[in-house]
Amino acid sequence: SPDGSAIAALGFPRVGPGEPDPPGRVYLRRLDSGTTAVVPGTEGAQLFVGFSPDGRFVVNVPPPQTPPVPATVILNARLP
Repeated sequence: SPDGSAIAALGFPRVGPGEPDPPGRVYLRRLDSGTTAVVPGTEGAQLFVGFSPDGRFVVNVPPPQTPPVPATVILNARLP
């Protein structure tokens, strides 16, 4: 994030042998707590682009391309 409070990356959930590959999604990790969570609305992402300049949105490329997803849902929430 622009303020350095979190990092985000494209990832894929683990699956067992022989199971189909799940769709990609963007994961957000808060650096103050070390918790990581899926950013809601990013399922199916194919490319993680980054944060908006103000840090309020996560920009990703899902199929089909959709608007940026609010990052504050995760950044301002207490994660498990």
